[in-house]
Amino acid sequence: APINKVVPDFKYVGNINLRSKSRAEKLSLITQYYNNGYYLTVEVKGATKGNQHWVAVIGVDGNNIVMVDPATNHTDMWSAYEWSKTSQFNYFKAN
Repeated sequence: APINKVVPDFKYVGNINLRSKSRAEKLSLITQYYNNGYYLTVEVKGATKGNQHWVAVIGVDGNNIVMVDPATNHTDMWSAYEWSKTSQFNYFKAN
């Protein structure tokens, strides 16, 4: 809700489950949604009880997903977090 105060037309669209997908499949889906103009938040710690962490995707550069993360200054998502624990992403649209 707070984001709607800054960007009134910012809306949640959906969630994509990435569990049991390969690194290439995860990269492909994230790239596809990012390139289609969606804003993405990605869960990077496996979404287990008490162990969830979300980052925002700000770009895809080849095989690297560029992120902003409130917990670190790292920008390469899979250098900072294990790709295998990338469990899901939410996607949003702003008109």
